Amino acid sequence: MSASVPAPVLRSPHHLLAALPFLLGFPPHASLVLVWVDDGCIALTQRVDWPTSAGREPCALDAWAQAVVRAARHVPADSAIVVGVPEDLGDPRSAADPVRAICAQVQQLGLPVREALLSHEDSFWPLDPDFGDLASPAEVVDAQVAAEVAQDFRLSGWDHAASRDEVCAEFDGDADAQARVSRVGLAAIEHDSPEQHEQWRESAIALLMDFLHLGGRDARTLAACAIGLRDIRVRDCVLWHLAREQQIGTCLQRLRLLVRALPSGQRAPAATAAAICAWLMGDGVRAGAALEIAARDEPDYGLAQLVGAALANGLPPQAWAQTMGELSYQACRHGLS
Repeated sequence: MSASVPAPVLRSPHHLLAALPFLLGFPPHASLVLVWVDDGCIALTQRVDWPTSAGREPCALDAWAQAVVRAARHVPADSAIVVGVPEDLGDPRSAADPVRAICAQVQQLGLPVREALLSHEDSFWPLDPDFGDLASPAEVVDAQVAAEVAQDFRLSGWDHAASRDEVCAEFDGDADAQARVSRVGLAAIEHDSPEQHEQWRESAIALLMDFLHLGGRDARTLAACAIGLRDIRVRDCVLWHLAREQQIGTCLQRLRLLVRALPSGQRAPAATAAAICAWLMGDGVRAGAALEIAARDEPDYGLAQLVGAALANGLPPQAWAQTMGELSYQACRHGLS
């Protein structure tokens, strides 16, 4: 996502609901969406799964709502918008209970709820965040507004997938590419001396940066990139460059290609780098999908755990960019002294 959020998003519930697929990367389904707002601008769009029937008991619902709001405690915000999108609507009054629970937790932070909505298909019910009353009858999302919002986003460089599963499938393995890379081999390179090892690192960094900017699909290049990212010094130098990268979307595409081409057991470093690219773009959905790949591939991969914790706690991408900005390239290249 290369552009800022188009201005009309917060103008009305119609504008907001039309914008949610673009803000999330896919249309929400069985979801609770929290939009944190600061000084009239969207600071974070947070999505969690809609609680199950067992999770909608009063005590469980309160605990769930506390955990959802606590996860965004680091987000700078002066208000919030709460949108519930249940899988099955049933009785709208009882279906709105998760929305009420989230509103109560936001208000306990001392923040006002700008808007609370229960949404199903093309209809929505405004909810009084103070008293929990549900407006009736339902309103229908204005088709003209929805079309205008979609056009504004697409003209600004935004788009969305049809579903979250479609986003996650972008990182699915490519069996043919995996076979080609496996034939080349992914064993770590042996070096006769520290000097030779440092020369290899320089070459590996240069190769990876060329790959991120220029691309390449041949098996030897993909294998060499994977071997390079296994080396912490090489990986950290690449991440240092990515934190300053202007074409971060292109880099994400290259890394996604690399993740898909690598066999199981070799994907965690590339998937984590892809997650960081997506995070820097504000694309939490793809960041989460890439981290799921890393966690399945190598559960103890430390950097993936670190980035996952940052995302779970609602840290904005600026936090990563600032941290990397305070490091010199030499510190990444040779380690902190």
